[in-house]
Amino acid sequence: MFNPKLQRRKRFEISDQRFLVYWHFWIGILIAPVLMLMSLTGGILLFEDELLLRLLPHPNAETDSLGQRFTQRLEADYYDQLLPIVESQLGPDAIVWRVELENHQGRLPRVFVASRSKPWPQKRYYVDPNTGEFFPPLAKVDPYDQNTNSYDTEDGDLFRSTTLFHRTLYMGWFGRLLVEFSATWLIASTLLGVLLWFRSRKSRAEKMVSSDAGSIYLKLRHWHSTAGILSAIAIVTIAWNGLHYSELYGTLYHGIASASGQYDYLLDVPKGTLAGQVELTPLELGKALRSAKASGLLWQRISIQRLAASSGALMIESGGDFPPSMTQTLYLDAQDHSILKRYDYQDLGWMARWNKWSYSLHTGSFGGVVTKLLWLIVLLMIAFLPLSACAMSLARRRKQLLAAGQPVSFSSILPSRAIPEHRWVWLVVAAVGIVFPLIGLLALAIACATWLLNPPRVSGG
Repeated sequence: MFNPKLQRRKRFEISDQRFLVYWHFWIGILIAPVLMLMSLTGGILLFEDELLLRLLPHPNAETDSLGQRFTQRLEADYYDQLLPIVESQLGPDAIVWRVELENHQGRLPRVFVASRSKPWPQKRYYVDPNTGEFFPPLAKVDPYDQNTNSYDTEDGDLFRSTTLFHRTLYMGWFGRLLVEFSATWLIASTLLGVLLWFRSRKSRAEKMVSSDAGSIYLKLRHWHSTAGILSAIAIVTIAWNGLHYSELYGTLYHGIASASGQYDYLLDVPKGTLAGQVELTPLELGKALRSAKASGLLWQRISIQRLAASSGALMIESGGDFPPSMTQTLYLDAQDHSILKRYDYQDLGWMARWNKWSYSLHTGSFGGVVTKLLWLIVLLMIAFLPLSACAMSLARRRKQLLAAGQPVSFSSILPSRAIPEHRWVWLVVAAVGIVFPLIGLLALAIACATWLLNPPRVSGG
C-alpha cells in the first residue's frame, strides 16, 4: 500500500544521507594535504620536552627531589645569575622579557629575549647559571654577529621552526588562515562522520553482499568508521583547543572573554610603587621568586614576565602538577617585590579556565607520556583517514556501476551533491557556522553561488 508519509520520510533520509556523505568526503579530501603536514609537525612538538631532556645537557634529577632543588637554588642565588649571563652574551640592548622555569621537568631555565625598543618577536634560549652556558634549543650558539649587530640563532632552533610551520606553514597570515580553515573543517567533517556512523547503524541500508569488490569496500568502511568513531572525541579536542591560537576563532574567543570580564585578571594590572615611569620595569629574578614563594607559589611551572613600565609591576604565573598550565597569577611590586594582587584558578570565569586548559588539551600533556602517545596515534589517524575514505568511495561506487552495467569513470565514482530536506540539518550548519567563522563564511559563499548559478524556479500551476 502506498504511504505518502513513509515515502516522504524515505526521500528526506536519502537526501540528508547524500548531503552528509558528499560534504564529509570532500571536506576530508580538500584539507588532507594540510592535515598531513600539521600531523607531522604536531607529532614532533608533542614530544618536545622529552626530546630536549635527552638532546640538551639538562640536569637530571628524581621527581621527589625537584621541589627541594628549587628551594636550594633560591637560597643559593642561582636565579640571580640568569640576567647577567644573558647581558654578557648578547649585549646591553638585549632584554629578557620573560623567564620560564619548568622545574617539574628538571629543565634548565628558559629566557625569551628581544631588543629594548622592540619586545616582539622574542627568541628563546636556555641558560645554565652553574656553567654560564647559553644556547638555543638544538642549535650551537655562534659568536656575536658584527654584521647584523644581533645574536641571531633563530634558524637553528628546530622546535621554534617546527612551531612556526605548524601554525603558519611559513606563509604568514595566509598560512594562519589556512591552518585555521583546515582545523575548523576537520571538526565539521568529524562531526559529520559521527552522524553518518549513527545513521548507518540505525538503517543498515548500505550493507553490500558477496563479491571481492564488496568485501574490500566493507573492510575499508569498517576500518574507516571504527578508527573515526574511536578517535572522534580526541580529534575534536585537539583541533578545537588548537583554535585558541588561531586568527579568527581565537580573536573572537578572546575578544568575547575580554569584553565579558573573563580576562580582567590579566587586564586590570595593579599599580606598583614605580608606576608611571618611562624606563623599563626592573626585573630582579631571585627577589621576585623568593617573595612569591613566601606567598604560596606553586613551584612546578613558573613564568615571570615584565609588564609595561607605566604599571611598575611584574607578573608571575605558576602551576602545579595538574593539567592547567598556569593556575596562579601573582602581581608583584617591581621595587620591593611585595604581592600587589593574587588570582587563583578558582577565582576565574569559565572562559578563562578553559583557556588555561587549552594548551594541555591540545598537546596531550595533561596525562604525561601516555596521553602524548595516544595523541600521536590520533594524529596518524587524522593523516590516513582521508586516504581510506578515497579508497572506500572508489571501491563502493565501482561495484555499484559494474553491477548496473554502467561504464566506470573518475567523475562517476565520486559522491554526488544533494540538498538536505530536513530543517534540522540547516540549523546545525548555521550553528556550526556561527561558532566557527571560517565555516560560516564559506557556507554562506557556497549558498550564494549555488543560488546564483541555479536559482529556484517557480513551477506553473
